[in-house]
This record gives sequence, C-alpha cells and structure tokens, in this order.
Amino acid sequence: MIERRRVDAIYFLFPGGGCEAGETAGDAAVREGYEELGLHLRLRGLLAVVTFGHSEQHYFDVDVLSGRFGTGTGPEMANTLTSAGGTHRPVWLELDELAGIDLRPAAIRDRFAGDRAHAARVLAELTESPLRIHEP
Repeated sequence: MIERRRVDAIYFLFPGGGCEAGETAGDAAVREGYEELGLHLRLRGLLAVVTFGHSEQHYFDVDVLSGRFGTGTGPEMANTLTSAGGTHRPVWLELDELAGIDLRPAAIRDRFAGDRAHAARVLAELTESPLRIHEP
C-alpha cells in the first residue's frame, strides 16, 4: 500500500496513477508498481474497476518478479507534507490489518479484510468476474 499523509489526513491507497501515452491500464499498473514500490510485477488478472465520475481505476492481481520493496523512485515519492499530494510512503500491510485502516476505496478493503483463506476465496471469485464499483 501507499500511506498518504496530508496536513489534515492519513490514509492508504493501492499503488497507481494515470496511463501515459500508448499505455494500457495494465501497463500503467506494472510501471507504477516499480515507480512507487520498487518492484517488478507481472499481471495475473483484473480484479476490480472503480468508477469515479468520468475516470476509471483498474485494480490487478499481480506476481512480484523481482526488486526491493520500498525503493521506488517515482516523482511523488519525493513529496513533502506540504506538497499538493502530500507524502507517499510504501508500507507492507497484513490482511488482518486492513479492517482497521482508512484504505481507499473502502469497497475493496472490505472485500479483502480477513485472513488468507478468505482473501484467497475472494481472489478466485474476482478473477472469474471482476468487481465493478461506482463511487460518487
């Protein structure tokens, strides 16, 4: 996860960002995983699509191929608390920690919070039929 700290809030997001010219959502997920986490990833499948107004966010199941967690060097990693986007810090969270944090979008947090057996069932279910979420 990425821990975001702003002057008025602390919350967690999945690594991600916008697509660059010519990129698919999957290409962007792999690139952002390296930029924000320092990990080389391989996509396994689409898990969810979240719509916010006119934008869509795609969430993927991935395998970690290589890299060192926490060594991302994307431009947002240099932000400070007073930057417009606040700070970005990679953090590794266990599944049983998800229920007690402000993880956005909450619908995905709520789906996965629990133990490994529960998360494995959810992964299998979403691999067959990705979750579609519409946020206000």
